[in-house]
Amino acid sequence: MVKAEPTDEILRLDDLKVHFPVKMPFVQRLLQRGETVVHAVDGVSFGIRPGEILGLVGESGCGKSTVGRACVRLVKPTAGRIFFDGQDITKLGGEKLRALRRRIQIIFQDPHASLNPAMTIGKAIGHPLRIHSSVFGPQKTGSEEFGEWIRQKVLNAMKEVGLTPEEQLYDKYPGDLSGGQKQRAVMARALILEPNLLVVDEGVSMLDMSVRAKVLELMLDLKRRHKLTYLFITHDLATAKFICDKIAIMYLGRIVEIGPAREIYADRSIRIPRLCSRLFLYRIRIGEQRRCYLGARCPMLFIHLRDAGFIRDALLFLRLVAGRRGTLSTFWMSTYQTRRGRGMTRLFWDLSRTGGQRV
Repeated sequence: MVKAEPTDEILRLDDLKVHFPVKMPFVQRLLQRGETVVHAVDGVSFGIRPGEILGLVGESGCGKSTVGRACVRLVKPTAGRIFFDGQDITKLGGEKLRALRRRIQIIFQDPHASLNPAMTIGKAIGHPLRIHSSVFGPQKTGSEEFGEWIRQKVLNAMKEVGLTPEEQLYDKYPGDLSGGQKQRAVMARALILEPNLLVVDEGVSMLDMSVRAKVLELMLDLKRRHKLTYLFITHDLATAKFICDKIAIMYLGRIVEIGPAREIYADRSIRIPRLCSRLFLYRIRIGEQRRCYLGARCPMLFIHLRDAGFIRDALLFLRLVAGRRGTLSTFWMSTYQTRRGRGMTRLFWDLSRTGGQRV
């Protein structure tokens, strides 16, 4: 029996983790001490209230889409819990999961791949009604009345999302439609089941700017009419500011900041150094093999190295090399050839002037 918890949030994630195993040769698996996994999502927690739009923003590969797929149970969570309307759906399966998916729908990033090229637009939009026919209609599946009922529902959904003239487009194939029309068809298919929560995974990223603005306005209009709740996944902060009430910033599988859209967007830098020191900063001490969660991408990496004494040793090396001008010139020339080398050169020059304190 699935336990329900009283809450005013329609969706709640508690320490959600999704790990994917890494495929490797048999001999390497034997030599490996433990199982190697990719930490796609590593401890994500947030909540969405009814009628709210939460924007999940982050760079490519940070785990945004995996979070969205886990919310609709397309991906099995490794750990943590997912609550929908107070009900724990983390391990839901069978008919209960099928019934749940009438209330949670997802819009995928690529509308071209989301539509079956062998199905007409009307058939594709009405397909969910045939799957859940026992709930939405008393008619017998396959009967003429049932087919007419589905056709009318599909035409109404097409008209609502602006896919007009609906009578002409009903028998068209996806290849006959533009990118914006395909996206509207995908939205109509998601809305035809009358869901409570809609996960939009980069729903406008493949559209040009003029069509994107119209689709975003349509999403806001549908939210007001149907009292929808959105989990809006994007990598564009400007789009998130336009449509979202709250914004959560993801980085390397974790949420590093969450808050109202105005507050997040007011500070254009995402304040990674402060967040790093607050959330991920593990001091490197003598005898301890602890390191920052961000690894080599940590913006405070050189502070960690300075605390561990590595910067002091590097400065001593540079002072020794500085005594031999020829060797020093060779060192500068070899390191200045690449962009990373130029950055390292400037960094060590600043450290040598300030005694290890970065400016």
